Amino acid sequence: MDLLELIGHHILDHQLTSFHALGHTVPVTKHMLVITTVSTAATISILTAAKKVQPIPRGFYNLIELYVTFVRDKLVEPSLGHHTDKYLNYFLTLFLFILCNNLIGLIPGSATATANIAVTASLALCTLFLVNLASIREHGFIGHVKSFVPGGVPPALVPLIFVLEVFGLLIRCFVLAVRLFANMVAGHAVMLLFFALVFLIGSMALAPVSIGIVIFILFIELLVAFLQAYIFTMLSAIFVGLAVHSH
Repeated sequence: MDLLELIGHHILDHQLTSFHALGHTVPVTKHMLVITTVSTAATISILTAAKKVQPIPRGFYNLIELYVTFVRDKLVEPSLGHHTDKYLNYFLTLFLFILCNNLIGLIPGSATATANIAVTASLALCTLFLVNLASIREHGFIGHVKSFVPGGVPPALVPLIFVLEVFGLLIRCFVLAVRLFANMVAGHAVMLLFFALVFLIGSMALAPVSIGIVIFILFIELLVAFLQAYIFTMLSAIFVGLAVHSH
């Protein structure tokens, strides 16, 4: 058994089919299918719950209200303050998207789209765009540019500080993408390693131990799925908060 091939088959993205549009061949990959399914299911669920607004929340709507309250009060408001309502929708979408993709990847036969660096990089770029948009919205374009240079910096150092601050923002968003990607890949790789241990050694006597370890790691991965969605959303809120409160 080729362990690297096994891990790659379950973690890496694969093309399932393709279709032609506007003279181009558009591939449909496993991660694309998972993202589309998760996004569609989440959208339909939220819209359905929104139509059942009641004075006293019940059922699924109660769960949605708890979710919105948690993200608003625990993740966004501490960083954005009175600006929370302007940008809350983004963070609600971000947390739910990451969490659902993390969780669906734990289902056998499915795939973890957040273990794809292209997906996590796209999410980080969305945060980067919002950081700049929020800063321009609150301070104007000139104020946004000035925010990269702290007050009191000697004129001779302004160009250097400006470049360093811009790179600092880019690096923070890059780290967001890498952290989520690396954590999701690592967990699945470890589970597959222990699952394949029986076949690599060739002894069925190790099967109970191997399966027991895999189940234990699976529960850890459930915690990691929530934790990584929490961390990504919280750090994104902090970055946007720093932008809107830069003055």
